Amino acid sequence: MRVHHVNLVVAPHRFDRSLSFWRDVLGFEEVERGGSPTSAGSWIRRGDAEIHLSVRDGEPHPEAHVALEVDDLGAIEQACRAAGFGFHPAPPVIGVLRGFTRDPGGNRVELIQVAAVSPATELEAAPELEAAT
Repeated sequence: MRVHHVNLVVAPHRFDRSLSFWRDVLGFEEVERGGSPTSAGSWIRRGDAEIHLSVRDGEPHPEAHVALEVDDLGAIEQACRAAGFGFHPAPPVIGVLRGFTRDPGGNRVELIQVAAVSPATELEAAPELEAAT
């Protein structure tokens, strides 16, 4: 089993800027929407990752998020900051470097890079892992 796509809700007044973030900052491409869509929005894809941006009023839950694996977390951080988006590095989890940003629609985006993390860093992250489980 694998995830086919994730649907993110974006308020109408934030949609254009959100689509630009996903396309221009994170490198997603718009793809054709299947069937005969009855709601506003766009489908975007990068590699195997597909996201459906749905236009609806409302705000996303502050902790809800999508996590994307990237090859170069530092490059993504630079791209986010250069485009005026905040980026918040997070403590590493064993074998994973990570950080968070939000798209203009308010959706939380976790970006992770699977990487070799030193044993000392793994030990520092261990209490966080226990607290999270």
